[in-house]
Amino acid sequence: MPLFEMVKYHNKKYPANISIKTEEIAGHFDAARISNKMAYSLHTEYSYGKRKFSNHFLSKYEIIIQANKNGIPMLWYDKYWALAFANFIIDLTEDCEQLKYIEIHPPFNDYTNSMDVFIERYKYFENKIYEKFPDVQILIENRSGSLYRNGEFILSSNDEIIELANIAIKSNIQLWLTLDVPQLYTSHNEVLYNKNLYAEVLNKLVDINFFIVGVHLWGKRINDNGNRIAHVGDFNNYFVNDDDTKNIFLEALSNLFNDDKKRNMVLEVNSSNEDMISIINDLRKNNFIFI
Repeated sequence: MPLFEMVKYHNKKYPANISIKTEEIAGHFDAARISNKMAYSLHTEYSYGKRKFSNHFLSKYEIIIQANKNGIPMLWYDKYWALAFANFIIDLTEDCEQLKYIEIHPPFNDYTNSMDVFIERYKYFENKIYEKFPDVQILIENRSGSLYRNGEFILSSNDEIIELANIAIKSNIQLWLTLDVPQLYTSHNEVLYNKNLYAEVLNKLVDINFFIVGVHLWGKRINDNGNRIAHVGDFNNYFVNDDDTKNIFLEALSNLFNDDKKRNMVLEVNSSNEDMISIINDLRKNNFIFI
């Protein structure tokens, strides 16, 4: 069965029968000094929009500040950037114990032309981080969508996820995936025209599900202007009240993780607590167990 540990997101209130032992903390390049009350997952820079690079720890890492186009960070620009990024995280978390996960995000393909190039840069980061935090897990999140206009993220589709999993095995690196399911579907926009593809996109990942340590889920709601707003609403909103498609998705998601392996889950819902509870209830109806 799918077993998940819930990670606290912002100030959401979870059902009393869901134990919360870990929280997500923002560690992007404009984040203020961080603080934690429990074990935590550090959600690092994700390069969606412009940054002021105002985090005071960045001041001595000129390579990170300079690696941007129109203010959007160019993650994993080279090996020196990777080393600076590791040191930045070490500085940022200096006063915060119980670091459990570090969530990183992929580079763009205009300056990183292959997954192998990314991994060679990433190794410098991993060595430095595990030297300081031997028990932490480093997770990379698939990304789709940015205001960056010079290239695309190199880790968006299920084929790219499979490629990274295979390289990680061969390279003997300690990098794992946190699967953002809505972003995966955004990269496979053909699902909008064939509801059965909601299952097929996930089914393709079953053989490498060991590589997936975490999951991000959220809804989309149509606003007054007719635009779908990410991180707002529940699964009913996401699937525009199409129960058949929602059930196809939930069954495939359950099957993907039906291996009794414990993973973490972040429900990135920026709307009401009721929307988050609705998602939890849908998951529970499909055999998800929260431990």
